[in-house]
Amino acid sequence: AYINDLTLFGPASNTASAPSAGSLDEATAAYLNRADVRVALHVDEAPVGTWPGPKEGWTYASDYAACNGAAADGAVSMIDFYRGLAPQLERTIVFNGDTDPCVSYEGTREAVRRVGFPELAGHEYRPWFFNATATSVRVLREKPVLFGPSLVVWEEGPQMGGSVVDYAHGLSFVTVHGSGHMVPQIRPRAGLHLLGKLISGKPFAPPLPLDKELAAMSDGAFDAMVDKWTDAAKGPPFTTI
Repeated sequence: AYINDLTLFGPASNTASAPSAGSLDEATAAYLNRADVRVALHVDEAPVGTWPGPKEGWTYASDYAACNGAAADGAVSMIDFYRGLAPQLERTIVFNGDTDPCVSYEGTREAVRRVGFPELAGHEYRPWFFNATATSVRVLREKPVLFGPSLVVWEEGPQMGGSVVDYAHGLSFVTVHGSGHMVPQIRPRAGLHLLGKLISGKPFAPPLPLDKELAAMSDGAFDAMVDKWTDAAKGPPFTTI
């Protein structure tokens, strides 16, 4: 294929049903089939012994309204899952690449909004940044073209990672700028930053001024506020994990 149906602006993808020699799919399959990786993922005793899988002839039934056009009316959806799960956890992050032609981030954003939790004051949709670290020449030579197409050999400093909006009960919706369907593959540095935020609990970005504060600002005061906010968002604790 010459068009990647999982990332709008990415290199052409290998869409073969089985991993081909030298492809990213083959490297991923080899990694996931390693004994130590299977133990780390707690699937070493799973009935399916290899990945990809399962074997031909295996089927399953989906009763949930999640990527299921045949779901019955009133079936439980991901909105219901988030509504029930988030209050039980310290933090829940739902994320989406913003160049994903397979699952549009606008649909995911609307689904998270429909969970119905209040949006936190000052935590409206706003950009977040990450430190774009250098990648070694060895890694760039060895990596498949579909992995980390934006990786380079020099430090790039704080870069826009995407946007974030925060809700009550620790629920956040996060976009990853320039990423398609597989964030860790297409934007590995931003993906690592996102995972670090989930584990550490640190905020993605500082809060914005309240609407009444913004309405009272002059043009000059607003411009100064934006500059100050952006400088803060590009520094710790926001760009550290």
